[in-house]
Amino acid sequence: MKNSITITSILQSMLTPEEVQRVVKLIGYEDKARKFTVYHLLQYWCMAALEQWGSYRSSVDYAALCGLSVVHYSRFSTKAAEVPFSVFKELFHLLALRAENGQPLQVVETLGSKHDGPMSEALAQPDYILVMDRAYGKLERLDHFKTHGQSFVIRLRDNVHLEKPHALRRLTKPDSSVIRDITCQLGSPQCRSRQRHRVVMFRDFEGREIRVVTDLMQVTAEQIAQIYKARWQIEVFFRWIKQHLNIPTLFGTTENAVYGQLFCALIVYVLLNWLFVAAQTSWPQHAVLSFARFSRLFLLQNYLLNG
Repeated sequence: MKNSITITSILQSMLTPEEVQRVVKLIGYEDKARKFTVYHLLQYWCMAALEQWGSYRSSVDYAALCGLSVVHYSRFSTKAAEVPFSVFKELFHLLALRAENGQPLQVVETLGSKHDGPMSEALAQPDYILVMDRAYGKLERLDHFKTHGQSFVIRLRDNVHLEKPHALRRLTKPDSSVIRDITCQLGSPQCRSRQRHRVVMFRDFEGREIRVVTDLMQVTAEQIAQIYKARWQIEVFFRWIKQHLNIPTLFGTTENAVYGQLFCALIVYVLLNWLFVAAQTSWPQHAVLSFARFSRLFLLQNYLLNG
């Protein structure tokens, strides 16, 4: 069985045409096409990411080899520019939620010319703990989070001054990486936080001192350190995206075409990761196969998938 047919069949089992149509209606797009629908566009984008197609024009020949409906490349490009990228964004969120394998449940697209800091406010959800790097640790934002009940664990910049520190009582563990646990105000007299915040200092895996600020008072300093260390999984995800997202070229220049292609590439990532996790149960205990290696083998059809 060809991997191209396999990935499209898996896609259809995870996201049926009926479900895609419901999302299309939810977004408010009216799909009038019969020969090349939004679902066909989804298949084209996913195969383009999996097999690294080079352009709209070359996609026609590849689509025929993959068993997809063949259309003129101009229809592909027109549909890509027409369908709102929010359709594929919503499908990605839906698929990630179903996979339940540690994938991001929400992605917010931003332009590289703008700072990501303000975006953290858009991601705020009181039911969750915001765990962020030091680029998001603006003092006014920390006060805002605390007064509005948004829990957070955010790394502090090295030059942030700790004003009027007060040590918290804690049980010292022999193997703890925590150095200090205090409450204090943050910043200089010219720019200082209005609220007192808890600051935990600990050493990371490489022995570097890390300072994080948080509003969490009912958990241990060690737990706060672990919460921040778990953020590294996001860095691992971004590293994989940069190395294996499989987008050698962007086909279009419109917002819908660019983001549509990117979100469908993320859909392929979730599908491959889901297959990788599911396949591990059938491997011999001594076998070691990384996700990157699995993805390459899957593409080269050197790994047989059962089922």
